[in-house]
Amino acid sequence: GLTSLFNAIIDGNNVVNGKPHPEVFLRGAAALGLNPVECLVFEDGQAGVDAASAAGMDSVFVDSRSLSA
Repeated sequence: GLTSLFNAIIDGNNVVNGKPHPEVFLRGAAALGLNPVECLVFEDGQAGVDAASAAGMDSVFVDSRSLSA
């Protein structure tokens, strides 16, 4: 499967606090051995952008409404 292509996978099942709490991003950075300021988050929701900011990470908002398959 695709999981072998990733160094870490952190999702809602791995955290106690959902977005906009920064836990999911902080756990991801820790799993990769990175400082949060070394991370860039791509998000399609304001709660995720807020969570990235609270984690000390830069983020890029991706407006998924403008994407097509």
